[in-house]
Amino acid sequence: MTNNKQKKTFALQRRRAISPILAVVVLLGITVVAGGIVFSLFSTSATTASGADVIGIQNAQAVKGSSHADMTMTVKNAGSQPWTSIEMTVSKSELSEPILYESLHENVVGCKTTPGVSWDGKSCPGVGNGGSEGEPAGNRDNPLRAQWLISLDKSSSGAGSSRTDGEADKGEGAAVGRKLVFQSKDDLRTIQVLNGTAVATLFGGKNPSNSATYGGNIDSADKCTPGTGSYADCSATFKALDPSTKGFISCKTVPDDDDVAAECKVFTHTNIKDSPIGTGQSIYFYADVLTQEIPGLDNQIVRVGDNLVVNISTENADGGTARVQSVIKVTGI
Repeated sequence: MTNNKQKKTFALQRRRAISPILAVVVLLGITVVAGGIVFSLFSTSATTASGADVIGIQNAQAVKGSSHADMTMTVKNAGSQPWTSIEMTVSKSELSEPILYESLHENVVGCKTTPGVSWDGKSCPGVGNGGSEGEPAGNRDNPLRAQWLISLDKSSSGAGSSRTDGEADKGEGAAVGRKLVFQSKDDLRTIQVLNGTAVATLFGGKNPSNSATYGGNIDSADKCTPGTGSYADCSATFKALDPSTKGFISCKTVPDDDDVAAECKVFTHTNIKDSPIGTGQSIYFYADVLTQEIPGLDNQIVRVGDNLVVNISTENADGGTARVQSVIKVTGI
């Protein structure tokens, strides 16, 4: 009898000891299965979302030559929705100093019609000479989001050179910034002419020597004398800096800002509202990269071996967005 009771007791004890382990195993199994289901659902939705907005980067490079560096990049829409906006910001760090530049005619375009005396600078003037409100004078070849005007010193010591060191001469104008943009809008942008730059004296400002004296080879009739608080036509100055500059460009002085000689209204990027970047299509970005310090500009200087941080963001027709970051190492000489 005792042996039978002991055996039954031991059997019950063994069953009681095993039950918690089995419970834990069962719970773990349920957790794993549930987690797998959730992961499967999440993966499916994530794949769908990322499939709608996929940025493909191709042929990205920055090559430095003897006087400047060229940065090029092809960005492909590898998603399933057309893009209505693309922005590419380039920097050596997260700082905001400019790093890109282009000739004025590549991104600075004026209004198609001459602004009147009462023009407020918010849009191009009304109809006239075939133009309509808000219409630029021509297409922009490249979509740099220009922020400043500068003059690169292209003077030569050779015989017959008409360029002057340290002055804004004919053909030396450039616009600079950190951003290349395709957007579905054509709004006029404000570009600043900074005091302390070689181009400032052409707009009534001061050069790097804190003097308003101009000694370059641009005719005095082509210098701009913008009004205070009202815009004046400065098209001749822009066309002297770059003869390919199109349209009528107006500027005004900024008397309350010692750092700014003038503010000018220009168009600086391509409108893709009517032609979104469809699936499988590519956009080609290009710009020159600053490799020398520009007086008054406080720009970033790029050298061989530097890493350029590139951030690309897109928006599709349904409002979906995507963003990608890449690093380009500067090569060359």
